[in-house]
Amino acid sequence: MLKENEIVHILADRQYITSEDQKAALNQDEQGRTTALSPLEYLKQQELVTDNIIGEAIAEYYEVPFFSLSANPPSRGDVTKIPEQVGREYRIVLFDESDELIKVATDNTDVFQDPQPTVQIKRREEKEQSGGFLGIGGGSSSTEAVEELSLETYLESMFQAEVQFGFTLSDTISDALQRYKPELSDRFQQIIEEFESAAPEIVDQVIAEAVDGNISDIHFEPLNEEEVRVRFRLDGVLQHVGILPTEYYENMRNLIKVQANLRTDEHFRPQDGAIRYEDEDISSDVRVSIMPAVNGEKIVLRILSNTMKKVELEELGVNERQRELVYKPCTRR
Repeated sequence: MLKENEIVHILADRQYITSEDQKAALNQDEQGRTTALSPLEYLKQQELVTDNIIGEAIAEYYEVPFFSLSANPPSRGDVTKIPEQVGREYRIVLFDESDELIKVATDNTDVFQDPQPTVQIKRREEKEQSGGFLGIGGGSSSTEAVEELSLETYLESMFQAEVQFGFTLSDTISDALQRYKPELSDRFQQIIEEFESAAPEIVDQVIAEAVDGNISDIHFEPLNEEEVRVRFRLDGVLQHVGILPTEYYENMRNLIKVQANLRTDEHFRPQDGAIRYEDEDISSDVRVSIMPAVNGEKIVLRILSNTMKKVELEELGVNERQRELVYKPCTRR
């Protein structure tokens, strides 16, 4: 993976930015602790480059085409045509397919180098055994052999077509690789089936799924005496992910109330609280809102991930004069 300083040098080398812009961007890197702007953030804030320009410059540098996954996002069907282990390890995604040519997008610049990364293929070989004493004991046996193929040769043998690699942006390929996951409804159903009535595990798994999938809200909505509808809000749109039996929901509701320091015996008034969710390197604040409804208590969990980037006024395009107008009242005594 290229470092930001290396990308800035590439942009200057391909004449997308001037040497003065290059120096200013790299100077931002040296002062990063105070400005909170990385070199590329600075260039984008100054409207000198865009994500697509950065991608095109890197592609030119390696003499490969630029494949924009943001303009042409692959479907889950396209992504899963490459085995998940290979796709994730080498960060490759099927971009386009025809009978003669397969286009593969990647941000892994090692793919453009010689020699290419290799893929190990296990093959089972059948061997005939000669007969033993008086021809008795003959037959066949199988052994497992490991063969190493270049990534290009591996894909060519898989698709039976020529392979063309192209560069794409890291954010877009990371999003594309997420499509290896089953659909939200399938994953939710797996959680319910795996943990059955264990409320703590169900709550933890549902929140973990939301954090991992950039879900902003989780809605638990009682439909009747037997069923609770669960919906996730993704990119501003509520998506139905599954139905939860009421017998599971009652335990989950009480657990959420306890974790959010809310009253478990209150069922007819709105309540608000918060839960701290931590899992390995990820920590999130979860805002809890409970509202009485016709068929029971509706719960909304809002995920506030601590991985969200802190945005400075400079990054919002606020100029120096406007910043002074904002800061001045804050310094008055």
